[in-house]
Amino acid sequence: MDQYNGRFTVTPEFPNGVYAYFATIASDGSPAYPYLVGRQYYGTVNSGKVSTTTGDGAVSVVFDVSTNTAPAVSGPASVSVAHTNTLIFTGSNLISVTDVDAAASETLALAVGSGTLNLTLTSGLASGVSIIGGANGSSSLTLSGGLSQLNAAMATLSYAAPISGTSSILTVQANDGSASNNLSNTLGTTITLTNLAPTVSGPTSAA
Repeated sequence: MDQYNGRFTVTPEFPNGVYAYFATIASDGSPAYPYLVGRQYYGTVNSGKVSTTTGDGAVSVVFDVSTNTAPAVSGPASVSVAHTNTLIFTGSNLISVTDVDAAASETLALAVGSGTLNLTLTSGLASGVSIIGGANGSSSLTLSGGLSQLNAAMATLSYAAPISGTSSILTVQANDGSASNNLSNTLGTTITLTNLAPTVSGPTSAA
């Protein structure tokens, strides 16, 4: 769950995914902290927004384009892979996006100097991601989807190394689509390309 006690999820009613709040209950079924409704809300305020409040707190607008916080991309500074081999960006090599005031849909642009990039977008949250630029199996592609969906997609990212060369740079940048402060930092991962280990053939023993 995020700080608003919600997350992007897929339900039978919303097979393409939707942001939802979750009610917290104790073991006996009674409401428990942080309950269902808090002092902050996810999303964009509509025309019926609250302008004045009474009680013990004020309403906070989370996604306000005038004070937007840009997303951030994190991942490894460097990785290595042998020529023609495939590198999977999982574990310590995972690339992820964070955004404290995430929009309902954000974009993520990936590009690599040599070699090709591939994602598996056929199941789970990753299936809610669309490729809106470039293509799987190419050197660049742009993804669109909710934050959880994009991170699920990035967990399937793989890089197919070319047959030659010494290195390549993978760049990743997010955009939350706001009017200002919309671009994240640019992650630059140096991919060192190494020669394949030589193979030796011949008799295993001599008479």
